[in-house]
Amino acid sequence: MKDIILKNISNVLKSGIDTKEKTLYLLAEIRKTLELDDKKTILKIYCDWALHSKLTHEKTTEHFSNKLEKEIDYKIDIKEITDNLKSNQSNFFKLNELKKELKEFFLENSRPCELVNSSNNWFKFIELLSELLKDCTIKFKKGEIDKLTIGRDKKGNNYYRIKLRNSRDVIKIKLKIKRSRV
Repeated sequence: MKDIILKNISNVLKSGIDTKEKTLYLLAEIRKTLELDDKKTILKIYCDWALHSKLTHEKTTEHFSNKLEKEIDYKIDIKEITDNLKSNQSNFFKLNELKKELKEFFLENSRPCELVNSSNNWFKFIELLSELLKDCTIKFKKGEIDKLTIGRDKKGNNYYRIKLRNSRDVIKIKLKIKRSRV
């Protein structure tokens, strides 16, 4: 079974990840493989996020809580919280962890790596992934964060939207993905 799934992954990668449908299919197939291998990774969390309209499981929200909540302090203003999140969790907001795990997945399974090796392919993938995720919410049952979503502003910039539980404040942090110039 895993061989068939991996072949499907290779085929969709070779065809180019250039639509939301292909992006979703790729993530679904990767998720199947990770499930077969019983791997719990940030990659699996993003696969789950893309495949569900709402995530609430504590194991899923725990990853985000562990990263983000240590930066939330109601004794400081929202701008300072936002600045702390940006500087202390920049790898998360730049999706470097996701990229690293995706590359490791491809290498471990002998799949093509052009999606993560080419900055233009990676940029396109993240644009498509963001489009998928903007309709999906991660809802936290406890802690300082009420929900985490992906949004898009009027200029077309994608951003994380973090709604705090005990506040009307919403933190917005732009996804910083650079497209290389050709």
